[in-house]
Amino acid sequence: MILSREQYFFNCLEPKYNILKIAGSPLGQKRSDKSKVLMRKPKSAETKLKISESLKGKTHSAKSKAKMNLAKIGEKKS
Repeated sequence: MILSREQYFFNCLEPKYNILKIAGSPLGQKRSDKSKVLMRKPKSAETKLKISESLKGKTHSAKSKAKMNLAKIGEKKS
């Protein structure tokens, strides 16, 4: 519901400074060449370990799993 309201206000107000025109979507976002290089750069073993440690023990709730299951219904399998 929040994204639909945000989209409503984007459409009504036509903000000049918001580069993203679709609520909740990065569509239309432009990244600098420097940002692109940084995103492609391989992560160090230390960074990978920190990311791994931060994600341990985290699971999706039953509600989230049900939503993901519903979203997958009807998808074509390749």
